[in-house]
Amino acid sequence: MQLTNLTDPVELTRQMIDIPSVSGDEGPLADAVEAALRGVGFGSVPSLEILRDGDAVCARTRLGLGQRVVLAGHLDTVPIADNVPGRFEERDGATVLWGRGSVDMLGGCAAALALACEVGAVLRSGGGATLSVDVTWIFYDHEEVASHLNGLGRVQRNHPEWLAGDLALLGEPTAAHVEGGCNGTLRVIAHFPGRASHSARAWMGVNAIHALAPVIERIAAYGNPVVTVDGLEFRESLSVVRVEGGIANNVIPEAASMTVNYRFAPRSAPTRPWSGCAASSRARVPRLRLTTCARGPGPARTRRSPSASCRSLARSLHRGARSCG
Repeated sequence: MQLTNLTDPVELTRQMIDIPSVSGDEGPLADAVEAALRGVGFGSVPSLEILRDGDAVCARTRLGLGQRVVLAGHLDTVPIADNVPGRFEERDGATVLWGRGSVDMLGGCAAALALACEVGAVLRSGGGATLSVDVTWIFYDHEEVASHLNGLGRVQRNHPEWLAGDLALLGEPTAAHVEGGCNGTLRVIAHFPGRASHSARAWMGVNAIHALAPVIERIAAYGNPVVTVDGLEFRESLSVVRVEGGIANNVIPEAASMTVNYRFAPRSAPTRPWSGCAASSRARVPRLRLTTCARGPGPARTRRSPSASCRSLARSLHRGARSCG
């Protein structure tokens, strides 16, 4: 499978959607991205370098410019749900591209890849300077799954010099807003015990699923508070993302569980809201058991001054916003 239209980011997005890349199966798409980059000159001249690490594909210019910008995006998607191949649809009076990964985040990857292919073709042909800064492109695997599998982390461990830069942009979907950093994540499974009985004699058992209700209600009431850290706004969330329990339609469940995902701002007590829910839950269900599945830190708090590349980006965005009214 090949990517043939390398100049139109929208059409390139559609082509990338049509190469299934669910986490763990990114190989064919990574092959296509690498082939596209090599086809426009990366790896053929000293100023255009390329690296393959597993199913992560990295490319960069080496022009000796004073600043470097890193553009990164993940190639994997969540499981397909009757949305591959991609297609164009009319929605609310606009033509949109619909398909798995069109938003998260093959669209961002396609925009970055189209830019890389444009730059590569010019530099390979000996054309004049097209960039004011050097650029690194990182297309990585396994973002949608457990953090220890994350291809960006693997590149950091194996080739840290490829992530060096003055400004990094990750093309995740933000509705064209710039978000300076990201939330951390905490995932917990809460196990609720009960006592089985036949549903015709429900009073002889203890329904474990019913025990979830007051806890879910409290979690739902958390809302999405905005936390400001170093002048940046982070919108938090506490969400029940999975509920499991029951073995048959006529049996009172003796066990149930729910998975809770907490997205938190980088502050001193990231587990505070969840700890409150856990304490309340244990008061109602003394034998409640909690399992922490994954935790990732929020962005590092820093007081460094913005780089020249960052200031230039901000000025460009302000000009663009003014021109759009």
